[in-house]
Amino acid sequence: MRAIGVTGASGYIGQAVVRKAKAAGWRVVALGRRPADLADDFRPADLSNVFNKDVIRDLDAVLHLAADVTGSALAPGQEVAFATGLAEACRAR
Repeated sequence: MRAIGVTGASGYIGQAVVRKAKAAGWRVVALGRRPADLADDFRPADLSNVFNKDVIRDLDAVLHLAADVTGSALAPGQEVAFATGLAEACRAR
């Protein structure tokens, strides 16, 4: 079975994507601060930290939907650094 990692899987759009992916036969791995109810699995990944490339080690695809919408104290550029790290990890595979 193909596996997809989804950041933001517990968000409004992420939940819809998780449902569609599962209906299409994908195993869904939530990548985030907390597990997503609809996902099959969970791996920690936080926008405020440097992206850990091991999080995507056996995934066939990754969809990045996470964003800081809470007005937390993320330093400028942290979301960009996370997204850049994620993209570079995907490209390196």
